[in-house]
Amino acid sequence: MRQYWIWPCGHGRNTEYLKRYAKQISLVDVNKTAIDACKLRFGDSMDGCKFRYYVTDGNHLNMIADAQITLLYSWDSMVHFDKLVVRDYMPEICRVLRPGGRAFLHHSNYGAFCPNSDWAHNEGTRSDVSAPIFRDYAQQFGMRVISQRLMGREDGWGMDDIDCISVLEKPA
Repeated sequence: MRQYWIWPCGHGRNTEYLKRYAKQISLVDVNKTAIDACKLRFGDSMDGCKFRYYVTDGNHLNMIADAQITLLYSWDSMVHFDKLVVRDYMPEICRVLRPGGRAFLHHSNYGAFCPNSDWAHNEGTRSDVSAPIFRDYAQQFGMRVISQRLMGREDGWGMDDIDCISVLEKPA
């Protein structure tokens, strides 16, 4: 069974599209208000997809059992995660993915321009994570980096190479 995990889920903008492809989606966010909004929007099930809801403490995914997730998806939130928070989540990402499972993660690359900078003063409040740092964290915890794609002006962002999409895989 395809089981997706959307983290942080926000108010479910991308869940609306991903529910077409999954039998079950676990929605995770640090913000209880976001979880409550998704519960109202999707309920226990919709269009053949079942939903589970979790509030995280901001560094761990203890509520998800080992090797349960087929696809982990994060869009437009990790760009703001401090690089130490990103590092804290990497072993959790590896733990919850099934062997052969993948993670599609949109994160900052602003650290390539301003390493060790303060996110509050960075363009778009981006963290100082970079694509190479992200790749190193993933590999350190046994994840395979399938691809990384830098994003910029042609994608609608305010500067070139400000963000990155990394696709990771847990080895089988």
